[in-house]
Amino acid sequence: MQIEVKDFTGIMGYFEMDSNDSIKKLKTKIKKQEKIPINEQRIFHLGKELENERTFNDYEIDQRDTLEFVAKLPEKSHCSCCSCFII
Repeated sequence: MQIEVKDFTGIMGYFEMDSNDSIKKLKTKIKKQEKIPINEQRIFHLGKELENERTFNDYEIDQRDTLEFVAKLPEKSHCSCCSCFII
């Protein structure tokens, strides 16, 4: 099945997945395409964050559904211009 993933700018892409695939497998595909580490990815469906080890079947997601993607900042990162920390 083809899953549509959107971020705040619009459609990020369509990913070919099986209903028994884990959410982590989708995040791996996003990592390859977008170069965003898995631990910095958050995927939502109907307002609920999806857990890595669960499957599309677990969440009753099919090819008509759209998932929302949010990239999160690494914990305790700091900006490159000064010594402030972003938490």
